[in-house]
Amino acid sequence: MMRFMSMLMAAGLAALLACSNGGAAAAPKRPCLADVKKLCGLSRDREKIRACLIEKQDQLSQGCRAKIKEMRGAKDGAAIPAQKQPYGNDPKQISYVYPAMVGGRPPLIAFIHGGGWIHGDPVNTVWNKPAHFTQGYAFASIGYRLSPQVSIEEEARDVAAAIGALRRDANRLGFDPDRIILMGHSAGAHLAALVSTDSRYLGSDFGAVRGVVLLDGAGYDVASVMKGHGIEQRIYARAWGRDEAEWARLSPIHHTAAPNAPHWAILYVGSREESGNQSKAFVAALQQGGADAVVTAIPDTTHGRLNHELGTAGDYATDVVDAFVKTVVAG
Repeated sequence: MMRFMSMLMAAGLAALLACSNGGAAAAPKRPCLADVKKLCGLSRDREKIRACLIEKQDQLSQGCRAKIKEMRGAKDGAAIPAQKQPYGNDPKQISYVYPAMVGGRPPLIAFIHGGGWIHGDPVNTVWNKPAHFTQGYAFASIGYRLSPQVSIEEEARDVAAAIGALRRDANRLGFDPDRIILMGHSAGAHLAALVSTDSRYLGSDFGAVRGVVLLDGAGYDVASVMKGHGIEQRIYARAWGRDEAEWARLSPIHHTAAPNAPHWAILYVGSREESGNQSKAFVAALQQGGADAVVTAIPDTTHGRLNHELGTAGDYATDVVDAFVKTVVAG
């Protein structure tokens, strides 16, 4: 466990975090220094900085990510070759498809990245998932336009359009277009839940979604978050604005009457109260609507680590997801 921390240590990031011998004048030689200062501040408490970076790893700049990978001299899942699948004219309207290592027409696991609806990308958020899941399935990571360029409703429409494009090209890409598992982390969990409960987004593609995996989302009932006072409310306020009607319309919990995707695995960080409350309430609503839905608390992890470590050997969340996917595709 704590693989990202070990990667940073192996890369010599401690040198990048040093507050002496260079300061601002040395910044050009330390491509991560600006990122570290912005996200976590500068401190001699290396463990505190490392813990902060693990939690906020998805917000590191591409230059910092590239330098860390270069320094540690190792490849992760994102380095596996992928086929690009555009579905619109905007550069962000693209999916990256990682073919299965098995023959035939395996199911597809389609991942939707997080980032608070305002940042994130489909390449630097997959981590170990392609290498792990392509052992039995095709894997795709869906990109979508972000707020404030577009509304959150348009983000959901982008996700739906991406799924439609993937299905139409399934023969070339090598998967069964009628057996899809949607997976989303954080804001991506909200988008996955929304398109898998409100059939207006996917339309004729709705029935192809056999199962949904949600990783530590807290936006299943947006209004309850927006009316709170925690860190989630501050994060959500930047993307959601003040339109209460929109909060309700785009909250998956208000769309749990049938039809829904038939099978759901909802995971949340055990120590994160808002995510736990939302996950449990959403599961109860899905069950009332006739769906098979289970919720699992993941101990000894954080919001960022849950996503980063999915697909690694010995990871509890990975075991939960593997068992769920195997059951769904076998049914």
